Amino acid sequence: MPLQSAYSTTKYGLRGFTEAVRAELINERSHVHVTMVHPPSVNTPFYSHAGSVMGDKSPRPPPPVYQPEILGEAIYLAGTMKRREWRVTGETVAFSIANKVVPGLLDVASGFAGIRVQQTARQDVADRRDPNTFTPSTKPSGTHGPFDGESLKTSAQWWLSKSPAPVRIGLGLLAIGLLRAARRRH
Repeated sequence: MPLQSAYSTTKYGLRGFTEAVRAELINERSHVHVTMVHPPSVNTPFYSHAGSVMGDKSPRPPPPVYQPEILGEAIYLAGTMKRREWRVTGETVAFSIANKVVPGLLDVASGFAGIRVQQTARQDVADRRDPNTFTPSTKPSGTHGPFDGESLKTSAQWWLSKSPAPVRIGLGLLAIGLLRAARRRH
């Protein structure tokens, strides 16, 4: 994503680190499990404190934006359930698939729209800005950023991801229905 080169670099570094540690733990026959969580855009104070050179615009998470509680739940589940990776929300799944299937198209889309969707001229967002790249923050922050009004509290993909039993039942019922329909035709 443009404007997030340093952030993206650290994410790729974490992926490599996680995979290397996972292999080392397997070699040691350790019972420690390592999981990588892929978050969506989250409404945290990160954007209020991140350094920025956007002039009269303030940084914002690219939409759709989710409340931090959904990510907190994902991190909790990552610590309690043995899964290699958790992709939180349909957007993270879609980006993962697009990066594998049509990476060039994703580059073009990000190049044309990526910067615009990460900027806002909202005064209430600008008023909360307190960049703290080189000094501690001077404004207290909670867990939510300034985008509560547009942030989603749920995700169908996330619900399905953490609740696989209803999905399996639904797919089973669908398969039974398709088999019955096929038999009727014959």
